[in-house]
Amino acid sequence: MKNFYKAVIIAVIFLVFLGIKYPVATMMSLKKVSGYPVLTLDFYGTNPILPKNAKELKRTIKLFYPNATKRRNDIYCSLIAAKSKKGTIYGRNFDWYKAVPIVVFTHAIEGKRYASISLTDGAYLSVKGDCGIMDKINAAGAYISPFDGMNEKGLFISIALVKQEKVPQDPKKETISAVLMVRKILDKAATVKEALKIVNSYNIDFFPGPHVHFLIGDANGDGAIVEFTSQGVKVIEHKVPIYATNFTFYDKKEDADLNSLCWRYKTINEFFSENQTVNFNGMMDLLKSVAQIKDKAFITKWGQKLTTQWSAVYMPSGLLKVCFGGDYGRVFTFKIEK
Repeated sequence: MKNFYKAVIIAVIFLVFLGIKYPVATMMSLKKVSGYPVLTLDFYGTNPILPKNAKELKRTIKLFYPNATKRRNDIYCSLIAAKSKKGTIYGRNFDWYKAVPIVVFTHAIEGKRYASISLTDGAYLSVKGDCGIMDKINAAGAYISPFDGMNEKGLFISIALVKQEKVPQDPKKETISAVLMVRKILDKAATVKEALKIVNSYNIDFFPGPHVHFLIGDANGDGAIVEFTSQGVKVIEHKVPIYATNFTFYDKKEDADLNSLCWRYKTINEFFSENQTVNFNGMMDLLKSVAQIKDKAFITKWGQKLTTQWSAVYMPSGLLKVCFGGDYGRVFTFKIEK
């Protein structure tokens, strides 16, 4: 009972502090759609207390999201951008510890922000999945921590762990976190070219981890892998199909045997050597073939099991079709809401 009253007091303080600017509708929109659990959240308007740069993010995480600093930094994922007969289609496996997936519908602000749909791990934000008052408060942070997503223009971006490097900083540029950069790209970029302009406008900080690279694709069929290295930002541009797992590309020779570096990359590469296009069923089957489930589960150096938490397919129509926890018999369908 004491915890309940404490939660109510915190909620009241938040609402009083934020006043009418805080979109109460965002908090109240949090819903559980699966017992996994899977949650959905509609993000309306703006939230003035959400961090806008790396310094503010560190302060916010330490105060409100301590779980983010406790999660192991070993996210092993598969990222794909490819052609379908109806446009560019994207696939993404998020392979990590047990997650509380949140599907975030970000509503457009005319002239300021595109509508988008994205996925994040609520466990990272101390979201438990019960949709109680603390979940409603904490889940607001899902807006600024997308792990993958697509906006109304068909621009897709996702992240995957790579080796850690010390990235040079430009004192003239503002420093933002990796997930904040993903959010800015979903909000502002319609093409890969525009996304790369955003990337080059900021320094990047990986607190609380891990070090990641980006895969970006757009409706024109352009694609790019963006890596943050000791030599600065390195971009590998390529028409779709383009795909990545958990090794860097910038430091590989042209004749390097990339298939030998990762069995998941090899499987994806072999698929696209035989297929020019892929539909939803083909993409989900491909994601299933590289999923880290059952006997393919990854055992970390700490002896913990890391499995595929979601397999997501972002479609040209604005649909997101996703399977959670390796259950490929149940497909959830969501759509970008403007």
